[in-house]
Amino acid sequence: MPGATVALKGSRIIAVTNSEGEFQLSVPAEAKTVTLVCGYGGLQEEVVSMAPVKALGSIYLLRAREIAPAK
Repeated sequence: MPGATVALKGSRIIAVTNSEGEFQLSVPAEAKTVTLVCGYGGLQEEVVSMAPVKALGSIYLLRAREIAPAK
């Protein structure tokens, strides 16, 4: 979602998603889990916890996607 805010809970680190809904945050190197608070306008915030994964000097946040069973 473009223009949504993503904040690292417990810090002042905040990012805004781009036109593709992508964002980039600096996460402390010693972080075992990351809790993000995502919001958009007046909509209810979503809190997501996940483990950071380091690769190629960047940190990617991976979240398992739920797949609905075929009907």
